[in-house]
Amino acid sequence: MKSQSTVLYDGDCRFCIARVAEIKAWDTSNSMEYIPRQDTSCDERFPALTGLPLDDGIVFIATDGHMSVAADAMYEIARLLPPTRGFAWLYQVPILKQLAQIGYRIIAANRKRLGKTCEGDICSLDDPKDK
Repeated sequence: MKSQSTVLYDGDCRFCIARVAEIKAWDTSNSMEYIPRQDTSCDERFPALTGLPLDDGIVFIATDGHMSVAADAMYEIARLLPPTRGFAWLYQVPILKQLAQIGYRIIAANRKRLGKTCEGDICSLDDPKDK
């Protein structure tokens, strides 16, 4: 089995679930596994996460164990996805990085309001082809 990076997200947040479903759809090479932070195996598999609040944002754990959170995690994810890898480098431009981090914090603070509804299977990470 090939080594995969891991994406941890708030599995109680509909907005978060919907965004991860979009990321998963773009991950055509299956380079990442997606685990809700509430999964009981998270703390055992990733001891560095113990005590990390879910409100800190999405967590990306690279195959070498390096961990990124929030906007930094989205940058790492974007680098792996075919539709976004070509312009992911823009995150490294200082002012754009700062704007992305501010934007992420604003969205994260309002995510419960943004994810009130689910359309179709958007609140599920299951592949519709498997149903």
